[in-house]
Amino acid sequence: MMAVIADSTIALRILWFHVTLLHGQSTPTLLALALIAVAVIIPAWAIGNAVGTPSGTFTAIGRSKGKWIGWMVALFLFGDFLSLLVAVYYLMRVRPQIRRALVTNSA
Repeated sequence: MMAVIADSTIALRILWFHVTLLHGQSTPTLLALALIAVAVIIPAWAIGNAVGTPSGTFTAIGRSKGKWIGWMVALFLFGDFLSLLVAVYYLMRVRPQIRRALVTNSA
């Protein structure tokens, strides 16, 4: 996902589509800025969490730390909407498995 702010127009590039959030406004609205922040913060949080997690924990749940980080970083840098979807999937499905594995291993 890529945000474009120019000439009082705020647009998001989602896959191959351009979605204009505001056009011709003198100041961007809080909603548009919040959407842009979410599109950056959630993937960054997921990548940071994966980097800080021990590799053995990923292996214990049958996943690859390198692949998860690689895909999330590549999609984040590419600027694709899939970056947000993969990050949300990681945080909602994979991260709870990792946390359970960490608790099991520490006990």
